[in-house]
Amino acid sequence: MSRFRASRAVPGVVVALAMVLVGSCTATRDSGRAESGSAPVVLPGAPGDRPRAASSSEIAELGDGKSEPSRAERRYVRMMIPHHRQALTMTDMAPERAKHPRVRGLAGRIGGAQRAEIGMMRGWLKRSGLRSKPDQSVDEQHRRMMGMATEEQLARLEASSGTEFDRLFLRLMTRHHEGAVTMAVDLLEKGTGPQVRSMAKDVMATQRDEIAVMEDLLTEIG
Repeated sequence: MSRFRASRAVPGVVVALAMVLVGSCTATRDSGRAESGSAPVVLPGAPGDRPRAASSSEIAELGDGKSEPSRAERRYVRMMIPHHRQALTMTDMAPERAKHPRVRGLAGRIGGAQRAEIGMMRGWLKRSGLRSKPDQSVDEQHRRMMGMATEEQLARLEASSGTEFDRLFLRLMTRHHEGAVTMAVDLLEKGTGPQVRSMAKDVMATQRDEIAVMEDLLTEIG
């Protein structure tokens, strides 16, 4: 049985912090060193690793956030925010309702990662001079395409507890994650700038890993 493989995916907060620091960093001299008085671009390491200074190639990959966002980028970020917010609605139910400790632990990790990613996406919209559209902009048809739960499914989840909650949570969250992966793949196929590409790749890696964990848990719970 597989365990949660956090080391396989770079947490969304790593990309978020890196992009924030890139946006505040001044231009560097030809020697590659930052001008006197400017802060270095620091990349937090994977779990257990120490933070390190980013190389010039890594800084270039993150980009400066000044390029004009494409329609696909704007749509992806604006739709992924309410998608993530629904995931938080579900994970916030777990501490009081879940029976299996691994379900509670996984819900906590998902919630922490997706809160950080929401902050990253809102920051990208702000730096791009864009507003985040309200959740109502995601209609029912798109919610189904994105793997989002219906209001009835959320009400059923909220009313459940113990093993019943665990099973329903894992099934709904697996479908939810599959929708997010589909959205990320679709964006990457259309082409995107480095910042949103980093976000989409992180969603793909993290959520595919979590899908595997949830499938294992469903088998274990029975």
